[in-house]
Amino acid sequence: MKKLLYKEFRLSVQPQAYFLILLGALLLIPEYPYFIAFMYVFITIPIIFVVCKEYKDIYFTALLPVRKRDIVKARFMSIIAIELAQILFAVPFAFINKALYPQGNPAMLDVNLALFGFVFIIYAIFNLIFLPGVYKRANKTFLPTALGVIAAILFGALVECLLWFVPAFKLFFDTPGVLNGQILTLTAGIILYAAANLLAYRKAAAYFEKTDV
Repeated sequence: MKKLLYKEFRLSVQPQAYFLILLGALLLIPEYPYFIAFMYVFITIPIIFVVCKEYKDIYFTALLPVRKRDIVKARFMSIIAIELAQILFAVPFAFINKALYPQGNPAMLDVNLALFGFVFIIYAIFNLIFLPGVYKRANKTFLPTALGVIAAILFGALVECLLWFVPAFKLFFDTPGVLNGQILTLTAGIILYAAANLLAYRKAAAYFEKTDV
């Protein structure tokens, strides 16, 4: 597994992935829809599959003395690492944001614990749709990407709409100093992210084991 992961990061993960992680700095923009800062991974992840398909990476890897399930696991672990890196890199900028704009974000969801919880849920939705879909469709990425991105964006838009039109929702998730809802959201987001990735991996591995590469 260690060597498969090494192969993923040296050959499969494209250089722009590391650059796009830096866009967590967008949290420094005042009155900005901060969900966008985390959605650039939806460009990075499909590109990994597109490039690997062009270079016949799956065929090459399948020739190695490794299980198909482990090939899928290595790819999943590299994608999860990219997503977690995106979140972790944004954390220092979240603290800077709070120092620069103590009044919060009157236009959209503020930079708080709930934001990061919802980001975990957004990633869970995308992974659960995209990753099994791309393995089911023999590395054809367009439809799984479109469905995954649309679902993730709709969820983010729903959260923002609820903040605008449901005062109780804003009170629970987006009020400075009121942390119970924010902590609950972050905890639930992490749990859902872990569960969605596990389910997505099992489905993707099952599809890939049936594929004749």
